[in-house]
Amino acid sequence: MAFAWLNYYLIEVKDYKIKHFWNGLIHIAMAIAGVYFWGWQIGVSILFVARLVFDTALNLFRKKGIDYVSPRPASIVDKIEKKIFGQDGITPKILYLAIIILIQFL
Repeated sequence: MAFAWLNYYLIEVKDYKIKHFWNGLIHIAMAIAGVYFWGWQIGVSILFVARLVFDTALNLFRKKGIDYVSPRPASIVDKIEKKIFGQDGITPKILYLAIIILIQFL
């Protein structure tokens, strides 16, 4: 959540354009560390937890609903998610949570 708050601060307070490449790289680096230290289940789960927790926290910090979907997404993942789910911001979160839970049983 601290990373979501930092993004909120840069977007809303500093009017900074977020470099989604770097955010993605940080999330991927954490997932790789998860794989290295705890196994592939944790590494993959980190990516879905990042989508679930980071996006929700950022939306709440920005005073948007937890189901907020940007009208013009900038990140590749946001664009793919919008293409699949449209303006539905809840279904992907439920799906990600289900994936996180299921992976723990593998």
